Amino acid sequence: MRWAAFAYFELLLFIPVVMIFFLFAFTRKKKALYEFARKGMIEKLTYSVSFRRQYIKASIIILAMIFLIIALARPQYGIKEELVTQKGIDIILAIDTSYSMDAEDIKPARLARVKLAIKDLILKLQGDRVGIVAFSGESFLQCPLTIDYSAVDMMTDILNTGAVPKPGTNIEKAINVARQAFKAKERQYKLLIIMTDGEETAGNALEAAREAAGEGIVIYTIGLGSPEGAPIPVYDKSGKVIDVKKDRRGKEVISRLDEKLLKEISKTAGGKYFSDTGSGKEVEEICKQILTMEKRDLQSNLYSNFEERFQYPLIAGFILLVIEFLVSERARPKKKWIGRFE
Repeated sequence: MRWAAFAYFELLLFIPVVMIFFLFAFTRKKKALYEFARKGMIEKLTYSVSFRRQYIKASIIILAMIFLIIALARPQYGIKEELVTQKGIDIILAIDTSYSMDAEDIKPARLARVKLAIKDLILKLQGDRVGIVAFSGESFLQCPLTIDYSAVDMMTDILNTGAVPKPGTNIEKAINVARQAFKAKERQYKLLIIMTDGEETAGNALEAAREAAGEGIVIYTIGLGSPEGAPIPVYDKSGKVIDVKKDRRGKEVISRLDEKLLKEISKTAGGKYFSDTGSGKEVEEICKQILTMEKRDLQSNLYSNFEERFQYPLIAGFILLVIEFLVSERARPKKKWIGRFE
């Protein structure tokens, strides 16, 4: 047998206190009666009162309290096995870590907005496996598919621009790394969310999107930035802005959001394009879309739990309280039998 709350057993220490209280009360009551009148007179005045029944009622109350305290301690006996199956889909988050993601045309910055969006997303997910692909000129699997959302959150926090050594933006390679991270045999339950400004400097993202769609991967794209664009800040080792990025001719580089490419990618792979407005509405919309997608059994766990048995002492305690209420303190009148014929 197992007890869920040992602390309630401390209440049993009050039972002797209650017993002493009843004993003291009955003693004082009798003493008061004998001070009021003589013994013979007391018996006449209290002929309808049963002291024995009062003792029985007090005993029933104490016993009921014991049962109710045991019920509060939640006794558990016997093991119940339960098979719990998690349903969900596999989601890969492809995050652009190129230097253009430092642009501040959306606050606090493009990559910082991505991190906030991912945190909002994983708070709303239920049972779906999540992985992370970081990309710029190259791509790598930052976090494999997992249902450990705390690990995903930690991996998101350590992402920064320049995490991938090769500069530039190659969305094609990000899609291909994500394809390898998914289970190749399955033709559904796979979602790729690409978060980028869309300024592809190498590769053929549309061709990679077609191949991904052929493997059952749905691609959603989230555009970070504005069509007007913003300069790319350059930081020193302490994280202080010291300049802006310039081209070979010394002209300031302006990074702009390429919505056209991102819309074509999502359309090719049966998904949708969202523009990050900073309000979080695009994350809510993606979550709504995820809920409508067909889900599969991702993991089944067999849990063994003790059966709750608190209901039995609880019922016993209430029954005793009802009995105590029904038991009268009055003594039964003595019946006098008179013969029919004298």
